[in-house]
Amino acid sequence: MNRRVKRILLFDDKYGRINSHWPYDTKNIIISDRQYYDEPEFKDSLLYKLSQKSYDAFVFSGRKAPEAARILDSITQNEKSVLVCNRSLRKVFKLHNTNLSCKNLETWDVKKLNRLGNDWVRAALSYPFDVLLVQTYGDCEIFNQVLNKKCAFWVPYCYNDHLFYPRNDVQKNLDIGAFFKLERHDHRIAFLDRVKKIADKNGYSFEFSDEYWGEAYAENICRPKVMLHLSYCGDIPWRLYECAASKTCLLTDPLSFHVERLFTRGKDY
Repeated sequence: MNRRVKRILLFDDKYGRINSHWPYDTKNIIISDRQYYDEPEFKDSLLYKLSQKSYDAFVFSGRKAPEAARILDSITQNEKSVLVCNRSLRKVFKLHNTNLSCKNLETWDVKKLNRLGNDWVRAALSYPFDVLLVQTYGDCEIFNQVLNKKCAFWVPYCYNDHLFYPRNDVQKNLDIGAFFKLERHDHRIAFLDRVKKIADKNGYSFEFSDEYWGEAYAENICRPKVMLHLSYCGDIPWRLYECAASKTCLLTDPLSFHVERLFTRGKDY
């Protein structure tokens, strides 16, 4: 990307409205508009925006991004005169928690990706996106190998500094906190059971919640003296950035995917 500011139209769903995967602008990227494709009148709203402005790229988040991309294609094909400037723009898809490289297979093909991948992987393969932003380190090489083109790039997670920051008005009144989804990891239920037993035995206060986004979560993450995390396969999670920004101690299993590129041992942790 050159130094000229890029203006993008961001497509997201209702979850992105609560905790956007693209929370704010950067020095070289301006989010000109956000388009939520699970809202009523999506097509009419999109057509109006495309007719009023020109963009440098279209960026998609969410598992139903391929459907939104196809709707965009249908609009740009039908509305020839007004939207010609937006037709050839690159479509970028940002996907999460693919965790393919942890399977350690020597060879990959499309069938294996569809069978062994998750919903994000299947969404990425179901539409010919121009660029894939992969947030599990090492998986971009697998996508590029299978698709036979350099279209996938590793982009680590970030955090929304409007939500996550040290809060002097929030007391550290909780010994142990754990905020994550149980069903996304085979060992998290057993992990929490063990933590509960340890907490009860030692008189520690302990709280679990599967609500891990939004303003309430951003405040809750400041309350524990220790926040617990159990990663999918050593990948770098949102929670790492959020706890670091909130000055909350995070206790996690080893994170193998180049955490040293993002944090300095002895300084950040």
